[in-house]
Amino acid sequence: MMKKIILLIAFSFSLSYLMAQDGDVIALYVQQKKFDKAKEEVDKMVNNPKLKEKDKPTALLWKMYVYGQMYGDSAMGPQNPNADAEALDAFSQYQQIDPSLKQMKEGNFSNGLSSVYNGYIVRGNEYWKNKTWDSAFKYFSKAERLGQVMIDNKMTQSTSTIDTTMVLFTGVAAQNSKQIDSAAKYY
Repeated sequence: MMKKIILLIAFSFSLSYLMAQDGDVIALYVQQKKFDKAKEEVDKMVNNPKLKEKDKPTALLWKMYVYGQMYGDSAMGPQNPNADAEALDAFSQYQQIDPSLKQMKEGNFSNGLSSVYNGYIVRGNEYWKNKTWDSAFKYFSKAERLGQVMIDNKMTQSTSTIDTTMVLFTGVAAQNSKQIDSAAKYY
């Protein structure tokens, strides 16, 4: 009986170790900008049928982080246009499990959301420069909403309660695209 308990404890520790190892491998791939390999590893982690409920938040955070980094990367973002949706979906699922976002904040996973936010701003700016106002509004409004989530949950260093610059750009883009009702919400 004692052997079974010891083996069970050892097995539990080995699974936790493997989960941590997966995270280290993923982090290394992201650091090296080997996003395809990081994506492959995170997808294996998230889709693993043996993934325990207690490990699911970590797997979702890694997915949000990797897909967010991919979307925000100037080379990988255009090749993965739905990476933002994948990252935000993983964030939403994680938020349902941990509404306090404790693990996300402690593990610096919020950089995944920041990368999506920055990706929206970069795309919005590209459309702004070309005076394609409806597309600029689309991306700026996404950035404004995501930025507000980050501010509300204290994931930024800012002490403000609203990103006034993003609100202004979103409003102007809406106005210039003749979406007057939408523009009015930002003024």
